[in-house]
Amino acid sequence: MRSVGKIRLFALLALILGLSGVALAVAIDHLGLTPRALAPYIERRASGHNPFIVGMGDMIGRSLRSLDDRPGGNLPGVELPVLKLGAQAQPAGRLPARSIDVFDVEGLIAAIRKAEPGDVITLAPGVYDVVRGRGWRIDARRPGHVDAPIVVRAAQPGTVDLRIGLLVGIRVSAPWWRFENLTISGACVPKEGCEHAFHVFGGALGFAAVNNTISDFNAHFKI
Repeated sequence: MRSVGKIRLFALLALILGLSGVALAVAIDHLGLTPRALAPYIERRASGHNPFIVGMGDMIGRSLRSLDDRPGGNLPGVELPVLKLGAQAQPAGRLPARSIDVFDVEGLIAAIRKAEPGDVITLAPGVYDVVRGRGWRIDARRPGHVDAPIVVRAAQPGTVDLRIGLLVGIRVSAPWWRFENLTISGACVPKEGCEHAFHVFGGALGFAAVNNTISDFNAHFKI
């Protein structure tokens, strides 16, 4: 209830004062909200009032959405502080600590289980069948680092087909994991048995899934 009260108070202050880009960024960061989630609330609070209030609500809504739409959170002509939430630029990263090549499901699971910050785990081209009944479970539990994420990848898109016949494909509960260039498909029987390709939870800060093709799950991501 306190959170709801804070949001209502922020909405009222925003409308009355016409908060600047910097003030918006600081306020939403303090509330622990994503800018995109707060924008519709501001606009609803402004609707039905005089034209000045309505216009102010629309302007603030657009500004909030811009915080999510622009990497780094920069509004036109405004330098904003770094936000904890919303779309942000990814760190450039250091050179990888290790380059690990895997050729089968056992090797993939072992590499993920023992991963260290900066590891780049590259799957050789081919089909990887992660099926029910083998005791397999892909759990990303080892933390990467903001400057050295753990990367699981195919060297080229379309060369690695990860066919998952499990309720949940990849569980990510540790920070700074990145998955890229993979084709991930649900292979459950019946087909409805595949819930999520990725379940991202707990301390999984900095998770990224880039340039993947995902199909045949009830919901590709659960976050």
